Amino acid sequence: MRDVPIAAPGGEEIWGSDAVAAMLRALDLPYVALNPGASFRGLHDSLVNYLGNERPQMLLCLHEEAAVAIAHGYAKACGRMMGVVLHSNVGLMHATMAVFNAWCDRAPVLMLGATGPWDAARRRPWIDWIHTAADQGALVRDYTKWDNQPGSIPAAIEALLRASQIAQTAPRGPVYVNLDAALQELKTEALATIPDVARYAAPVAPPPWRSTRSPTSFTNTAVMMKKISRFSTKSSIGARSMPCWLSSCPSDLRLRSLMARTRTRQRAARSPAWRACGNSAPGRDR
Repeated sequence: MRDVPIAAPGGEEIWGSDAVAAMLRALDLPYVALNPGASFRGLHDSLVNYLGNERPQMLLCLHEEAAVAIAHGYAKACGRMMGVVLHSNVGLMHATMAVFNAWCDRAPVLMLGATGPWDAARRRPWIDWIHTAADQGALVRDYTKWDNQPGSIPAAIEALLRASQIAQTAPRGPVYVNLDAALQELKTEALATIPDVARYAAPVAPPPWRSTRSPTSFTNTAVMMKKISRFSTKSSIGARSMPCWLSSCPSDLRLRSLMARTRTRQRAARSPAWRACGNSAPGRDR
């Protein structure tokens, strides 16, 4: 169900957050998950009153970690990127574990943050000061592909365009764009120019490398792995789509089966029952 806002009374004012909202629509984000916060009240207002809560539609969450997790899961299930809005430094800190999960899983997530006002003279006593950080993106910089804090409306549009492109370029991952609270509430004469997003689409990645060797290569690999006591294989990291992952399953499962049999024989070789039968080493796989 989508909440449809009541049309606001007449007014031709254009705000900085309107341009940000228009850019989110141009990027074709279906949803933005958020837990409302005062630092992005301007963007929240534009999503409701300028876009009508449609393309993107807001998903109300009770915690920032849940918001990022929803975007992560949506990317894995649908193969599309959605947005997240995080409140200031505290909301970003709430979200850090989910951001790390998306980073490890190579899931594209467009995260928008907010801070400030960056101009100290415009900050309200206490509350704006404790919600402002000099380098807010540093909180997640080690596990995001890219972060930026634009200083103007045109720069914010360009930052969102670049963030979208980087997040969806393999290997994909989360990105973070931090918006100044005062910039969101800046009144402008006209809506900033929205670029043609199609010209800046993420490049199509080539399919992951697939082996063309004969089936005996898997047997050779299993034999080679006999000397390794612990091992793990994970084909899904190399797969960028569900068909690609499914196509890698048969060979991966075959390798797992051969290695499991080898490991079973290794364990049996160390047992008294095996040695009691006169065996000194594991038998060969047939």
